[in-house]
Amino acid sequence: MGYFLLFLLNCLAPLGALAVLAFFFISPRRGVLKKLREELRERFVLYPYTEIYSTPVWVHCASVGEVNSMQAVIPQLKDLYNKPILVTTSTWAGRAAALKNPDVENVYLIPFDFYPLARKFVKLVKPERLFIVEGELWPNNIMACVRNGVPVCVINGRMSEKSAKRYKLLSPLLNMMLKNVSFAALQSEEILKRYTSLGLRPEVARAPGNIKYDSLKTNPPRTTEVKEFFNKINWRGKTILVCGSTHIEEEKLIFENAEKFYKENIRVVIAPRHLERRGAIIEDMQKRGASFNLLSHDNGVKDPAVLVADTMGWLTSFYAAGDIAFVGGTIAKKGGHNLLEPAILSKPVVFGPHVFNTPDTADALLKNNATRAVDKDDFSDVIIKLSKDKHALRQIGDAALKTARSFQGATAKTMELIRHYERTKK
Repeated sequence: MGYFLLFLLNCLAPLGALAVLAFFFISPRRGVLKKLREELRERFVLYPYTEIYSTPVWVHCASVGEVNSMQAVIPQLKDLYNKPILVTTSTWAGRAAALKNPDVENVYLIPFDFYPLARKFVKLVKPERLFIVEGELWPNNIMACVRNGVPVCVINGRMSEKSAKRYKLLSPLLNMMLKNVSFAALQSEEILKRYTSLGLRPEVARAPGNIKYDSLKTNPPRTTEVKEFFNKINWRGKTILVCGSTHIEEEKLIFENAEKFYKENIRVVIAPRHLERRGAIIEDMQKRGASFNLLSHDNGVKDPAVLVADTMGWLTSFYAAGDIAFVGGTIAKKGGHNLLEPAILSKPVVFGPHVFNTPDTADALLKNNATRAVDKDDFSDVIIKLSKDKHALRQIGDAALKTARSFQGATAKTMELIRHYERTKK
């Protein structure tokens, strides 16, 4: 049954690819198609053989967050296997981040999950191992490796309860894939149970924790620049709310409350999850009459209600320079982004009810009184109340730092498990 589902997915894959392409053409995110020709070259594996280092360790990451979480792991994998490192990503932003890593020899967008392309890529690359980072379980890439004798490993694996329920609809396919996984280092015991319920063999599964938390920045390099920019736009002495990785629903909520925040001496930074939506965000603020400025281009507006952080790579510096952090994807039903990114900087963390991507950190922050939970109805009231209590801000920030530190240490545990796996395999 698993092979039948794989065959069916491959029959539908061309139609699915066309549908996704059509969606991007008509969506606000159509800006990601600017490099369409180069993207298709990589998605269809149309580059020359001479570009590829032979028999590399293949590490697949979804995007920037996963690439960054592997910074300490990649050089250790390189030393362990004495092989070059090939990184594939699912996004251009992730690809750009991987190119900056001096320990990575090749970086490509992952081929479309279509078996002939996956097989072509595996035969071209001849990888020593495939390490799948977090949740990128592409069936054709996995099965192409399996059929060509390439061990498949999951590293820092995650799977939300919502995803596990969806996967159960395709349980024969998941069982076929996961029973062929050679080794899996997962983020928690709960996630381990989800993987094994879908076919991962318990004897190859371990839960050393989440590597991503070891890469949390405790001293972001651009913090001084951000503080200088705040002074330049007359934000000295204001309470600064930094809204990170926001989505459409959350941005609209912020705009609706911008004037209310302004009257309470609160200024807002918006760092959108998808920077290509910058134009739509500016248009929306103009329609609402909200005063704003831009990180990428100072438009001369002093003491604006909103600052749009429309440049990649600045979010942690804004968290560090701000007073309160709201983490996006939690009021919008996206499951939440990294809650510990501001917590490690001793910032009070505010998030909404949708945290199915990060339930362990959300629970810990709530338990340790290191956060304030909000929804769309009480969002502004909670922020304003918090901004008026400087003692509470300090207490919550201290608790947030303590909570973030409790989640660290997974990198060393994971690497020891990988070394043990290699020793026992031989």
